[in-house]
Amino acid sequence: MQESCYWLLSQNWSFCFVSAGGYPNIKIFGYAEFLASLAILAVIFTLVDIRYKFRVAVAPLPIIPIAFIVIAFVGFGTLISDIWVAEGWWVIKENPITQALWQGILGALFLLTFIVWIWYAFIFPPKFGRLNAQRYLKFVYRVILKGNPSELNVIADELSRSAKNIIEHSYSISERSQLTSNEVNAKVAAYELLLLIADKKLCRSIVGSCSVTALSFLNEVNVQSKYDLPIGDFVVNLSTEALCDKDSLLYHEAQGSYSGLVGYIKPLSYALYGSYDLIFCLGRRHRSPLDVDYRVFREWDAGNWRAYSKATIIAMKSYLAATNGNVFSSEMFRAIENIKNSFSDFYKLDGLEEYYYSDQYQKFDIAIEFLEELIKAVDEQSTRVHCSLKEIKGSRNQDVLDLAAKLMMDLMIAALKVKGPQWTAWSIHYGSLWSKFFILTEDSKAGKVFRYKVRRLIYDEIKSISTTPNYLNVRILVYLLNVIGLSDKKNSLDKNYRALLLAVLSWVQKNFRNLYIGYPDVVNSSMLGSISFDAKNFQIIKTYRPGIGKTIPATETLQV
Repeated sequence: MQESCYWLLSQNWSFCFVSAGGYPNIKIFGYAEFLASLAILAVIFTLVDIRYKFRVAVAPLPIIPIAFIVIAFVGFGTLISDIWVAEGWWVIKENPITQALWQGILGALFLLTFIVWIWYAFIFPPKFGRLNAQRYLKFVYRVILKGNPSELNVIADELSRSAKNIIEHSYSISERSQLTSNEVNAKVAAYELLLLIADKKLCRSIVGSCSVTALSFLNEVNVQSKYDLPIGDFVVNLSTEALCDKDSLLYHEAQGSYSGLVGYIKPLSYALYGSYDLIFCLGRRHRSPLDVDYRVFREWDAGNWRAYSKATIIAMKSYLAATNGNVFSSEMFRAIENIKNSFSDFYKLDGLEEYYYSDQYQKFDIAIEFLEELIKAVDEQSTRVHCSLKEIKGSRNQDVLDLAAKLMMDLMIAALKVKGPQWTAWSIHYGSLWSKFFILTEDSKAGKVFRYKVRRLIYDEIKSISTTPNYLNVRILVYLLNVIGLSDKKNSLDKNYRALLLAVLSWVQKNFRNLYIGYPDVVNSSMLGSISFDAKNFQIIKTYRPGIGKTIPATETLQV
């Protein structure tokens, strides 16, 4: 084909233009190839999971706007190029950018856009940082507002990789409160993100499907020792959701050896409750992980309370290791108060014979187990923890065993509400409670101090009858007579309460007759279990179950 040259002259330059149709029809990347590639890319982006859309949206580069500009440029470039060649419009003959090179440049731009998208979506997912802080915050905010569970699960997983950066960048609470300008930067975004991820739905997703995110944030807070962060709501909501969800990692850890390695190392339990520094700082500024909303634990059953008691024991061990028990902890005090509330409905067992498998009894028994574990935890630190025999007045002077003794008294008061049947009352009063701490107990240092404090509290209640008799202190007296008996019998089992037995029996013989004369209704209504009162002969009677082959029950009496 003969080439025609059209000259364009200027003052300094002259160009030879030829028809573009005169060039060979080379197809490296034309408009047809662009449309096919664009269609495939559109299908991929439409079907791709929210995970990859999130990663692309929060990349350090604004990939989506850049991709739109590049695709528009490549699309128009290939379209105009194909039309130009098809129509044979003029081109400069000596143009260094040939048709093949031009198509190659357009194809390379399109391919590079795809590679960058793949790089951030699959190969090297982005993390929170200075370049993407605002986009990261806005995307998480939109997902939380939508509240789609599947999307929340994905975002919960993605947050784990950015935990270190978010904690590292965030302002502390004190720093943020001192800012006067509406500054917008990565530190502000990180601060607001920590507030944002406290959303209960997101915390539920983290607990249910991505515990590694909880571990990442909690471990980073401890590693960086940045406790003065707005992370209180997040930790409390994580703890609450973990305690409420019986399929959470917290419950699998509580099963011990049945859960394998996780049951031994307890990663989530120790992350949430194993750092007293975290509990202390959050408890002072906000709420600790153990401060569950009363409206939540009011709906708990025995399984929930078992998990809570185990979490409290882990926190208590951390507290003892950090402070030697010499510093009053309002966080531990509130946790024990919560456990006291767990058996508030124990009165429902009064009059029942089949009680053992009831939820009320199980919660009562869990509180007893907690008390046993608490005493063991003090024993483990007995070389360093100083526990005074005498309680110094004032709540902030109470040591751990003071709180334990008061919990024992609350358990006893709850048990008083079960007055019968006789065997039910005896099993609960003696078998479930008294024997575990005064009969079947190890002679440890903490155990001795604990029993001394309990004996002191019991005797103070009994002495108060002389001045202010009421239904509670009289019923405690009758409870004590029910579990320790009416006679001063010497045996090896009563060494832990023998002194109390002698003091109580002496008080009864001196004062019970006058108590009945002055307050007969109080005395009559306080009789429980196997204890009754013969007003005619002024005798307290304890009735025992008949032995094998016998029909007449044995009795024991105490003349007053």
